[in-house]
Amino acid sequence: MIRVVNEDQAPALGDVRRMAAGDVLVFRPSARSRPDFPRLWEAAGAASMRGAWVHWTAVDVDG
Repeated sequence: MIRVVNEDQAPALGDVRRMAAGDVLVFRPSARSRPDFPRLWEAAGAASMRGAWVHWTAVDVDG
């Protein structure tokens, strides 16, 4: 499953922590403006250790 984190949307922390191999978590630059960003970033570490691919994009647009 692909999940995206930006200033307007993010999956629940528990969902991020449960991500594993075959899942993709994409952080967009605007994600840094979220008040819960540090907790999401920590959860992304747990997801990565379970085999999820965590990616940081350079832009906030789809396309």
